[in-house]
Amino acid sequence: MSGENVGVSGGSSPVDALGALPLARGTRLRQYILQETLGAGGFGITYRARHEMLTSKSFAIKEYYPRGFCVRDGTSIRRLPGERDIFGFGLARFLQEAEILARCPHPAIVDVVDYFEENGTAYAVLGHVEGAELGRWLAGLGRPPSQAELDRIVSPLLDALEAMHAKGLLHRDIAPDNILVKSDGTPCLIDFGAAKAELGAATRSMAGFVKSGYSPPEQYLGHSDHQGPWTDIYALGATLYRAVVGNRPPEAVERSTLGRSMPSTAAASRGAYRRSFLVAIDHALALAPEARPQSIAPWRAELLRHDALVVSTEDTSADNPATRATEPATATADRSATAATSKDGAWRVSWIVGAVLVIGLIGGSVWWRSTREPATAVSHSPRPLVSTTAASGWVPVSGPDGAIVPASPGDRPSGPSAGSTAPAPPETPPPELAQVRANCAAGPTPQRIAACTHLTTVAGLEVGDRARAFVALGQAHRTSGDSDAALAALDEAIRLAPGSANAYTHRGIAFLDKGQHDRAIAEFGEAIARDPAHAEAHNNRAWTFFRSGRAAQGLADAERAVTLSPETSYVWDTRGHIHEAIGRRDDAIRDFRKAIELDPGLASRASREGLVRLGVAP
Repeated sequence: MSGENVGVSGGSSPVDALGALPLARGTRLRQYILQETLGAGGFGITYRARHEMLTSKSFAIKEYYPRGFCVRDGTSIRRLPGERDIFGFGLARFLQEAEILARCPHPAIVDVVDYFEENGTAYAVLGHVEGAELGRWLAGLGRPPSQAELDRIVSPLLDALEAMHAKGLLHRDIAPDNILVKSDGTPCLIDFGAAKAELGAATRSMAGFVKSGYSPPEQYLGHSDHQGPWTDIYALGATLYRAVVGNRPPEAVERSTLGRSMPSTAAASRGAYRRSFLVAIDHALALAPEARPQSIAPWRAELLRHDALVVSTEDTSADNPATRATEPATATADRSATAATSKDGAWRVSWIVGAVLVIGLIGGSVWWRSTREPATAVSHSPRPLVSTTAASGWVPVSGPDGAIVPASPGDRPSGPSAGSTAPAPPETPPPELAQVRANCAAGPTPQRIAACTHLTTVAGLEVGDRARAFVALGQAHRTSGDSDAALAALDEAIRLAPGSANAYTHRGIAFLDKGQHDRAIAEFGEAIARDPAHAEAHNNRAWTFFRSGRAAQGLADAERAVTLSPETSYVWDTRGHIHEAIGRRDDAIRDFRKAIELDPGLASRASREGLVRLGVAP
């Protein structure tokens, strides 16, 4: 169901060069009609197709066609004499993969729409995905990817692999050319390689079944009993190495048999990344399988753990990476972009997936609870609700639907001159600007978006105020349901005020809106690092752990939120849910009752429901 798919546009046909004979355009496969050949490899041929009834949708159909084991006979596949058992072996694995992947729904996986046997072979029907191969996407940036960009890609991939591994399936072909980056910056794995690896092992031939720089040593042995989640972890680690260093790692057999050295990821990286992220990549690239993380969960904790950024200070040439000194940094990599050429030679910008793909909790604009906005909608932290730090005299206020949050010391811009002079005395803003600020802070969402957008462009606005305007704009976009626009605004807020705990908290909530739990947890961690007394960030991180099935991990944050903001209903409610989840019934009852006592209205409905679940009258 996978293979080295080759483009077919322009020049001589690579399909013919590979010795494959594709089905003709217009051929009918059940209810699907073939429109064109997308590519071919040693294991199969991929076609674009349409459904005879759903004419507005496109599909990709993968045909099982292992070269050297069969020939085309009209529309049918005829097994070669002496190769019938091998062909049948691969066919069974092809269908098995399709069945398992069809039962692994995940945002990072395209749907396996159908699979069936026909014409003496088998077919898998896949959905439509558009995106750039990771190698092409990296080249298009014209700079090293930022930590935030990589996190947006890594977190869904980890979740997808974990779901797949839970079904007993490995990808076995992870590499930059087998990852598509969609327009929203999220990934999709393609060219699933387990079946072809099994076929390679059965035929004692690994040609085409390993990928230089990305396949771990055990894949060269061809024995599936030596492989496991650690095999995919090596390949994804090598892919991340390629992303941050600029070229792929040395081939595993060169490292193991020839002793070819490889610089550490931190020494060779070209941008600003968390130290723990770089160390986790090195951990994944250990040659001995037992020296790597043995499953996704512990490796995820390493990759996404909050840590200081380190930035390269040496030559950034990817062709000859040298050992580089690193120093702490608080800003992400430069966001300017120029054209570049991919070292991976990726050729797809928009692709209908031509191979079976590998393997939301949160929906809409409200993630905290179906009955209330996120914890940061109204500031409940012990900090004063009226800012004394905004030099312009603008006092942000909280609105009923999650308007702008109060300023905090971290909202001030950082830099050599930050704090070096006394702030300017407050000035009275002109009436028209005061009205814009009021509209940005509260009111109907469309009005807030328009006002906040205008405010971000006002000449002469103090940097801290401009950053808070971007936070308010992000909140307004979230309320409207546009998480991508919210993230763009919050990215700008953090660029202007990298010390702002509020901005990181709201960016975490925006990631929750997109169902990216681990990314949200990392953002809340960034907020807490900047303001350890930020009750909202502690509470939101606790709730995210709870909602993602890791309640015990959220208990410490829930305890901290209650300590910091004991008069706030929702922090007791969060801790009550966590206590209930981990079996502490009496503690859960106490916390739910306290939440209701502090706020007997609609906001405590979840606590009342909790008491009912526990068999106690509210």
